[in-house]
Amino acid sequence: MARRFIGRLPEVKRLLDLDVSAAWEGDPAARSPDEAIFCYPGIEAMTLHRLAHELYDLGVPLIPRMITEHAHSITGIDIHPGATIGPGMMIDHGTGVVIGEASIIGRNVRIYQGVT
Repeated sequence: MARRFIGRLPEVKRLLDLDVSAAWEGDPAARSPDEAIFCYPGIEAMTLHRLAHELYDLGVPLIPRMITEHAHSITGIDIHPGATIGPGMMIDHGTGVVIGEASIIGRNVRIYQGVT
């Protein structure tokens, strides 16, 4: 299982690169991709979600939920690890965002605060 997870990390990095680009290009207040990475709660939530989602798909028990509950506690963004989220996701002003297990979100989607 660990080898399969590690084998998925290049794809996770590719998706996160697209998420960071969406945040940087989609927010006129962003000064650099680094600012989006280090300062945007949406990027932190998506990073943890993308890792948790891979573990969830592998059938790892409990750990994916622990990861996403931690993300929720520090960002205010609640994403179930079973949610499917396409590339280029941007969660801006994400407090109160809830994305459930059965959610399927396409590519290049922007979500703002308070959306369930």
